Amino acid sequence: MVARSRGPYYHLSDIVKSCSVPGMVHVRKKAKDDAQNFGFETATRIIEFISIGVFEDIELDNSDVLDHEPDKGTPFDAYIFRIGPKHVYFAFYKRPNGTWIIKSFHTPNIGEKAPQLSHSPFNLLEGLKK
Repeated sequence: MVARSRGPYYHLSDIVKSCSVPGMVHVRKKAKDDAQNFGFETATRIIEFISIGVFEDIELDNSDVLDHEPDKGTPFDAYIFRIGPKHVYFAFYKRPNGTWIIKSFHTPNIGEKAPQLSHSPFNLLEGLKK
């Protein structure tokens, strides 16, 4: 988990409203591909879901700045919420031209909401020692 030294950069309601305006929200390819794990096959479907603005058990995960081009230095916010029993890590930012970018839509990788391993990798290591 990243330390929460500040609140979010953006109002979540702003991206929700923008999802209703054609062309105002774009989904990165990786986020679109990852969202298939939640039943969202297209970028349009992801944007439609966000436009509803209903995020179960939502909480701010972190706010930071991008460290890669083409948007290096741009602030982003990341939230975790639930869709049914699954947790979603959802991150987004706004470009200077006013368009929103959904950069992430996947299962959390770290923290208490990350899925538990279905096996113990240390047991495998113990078996190799014998």
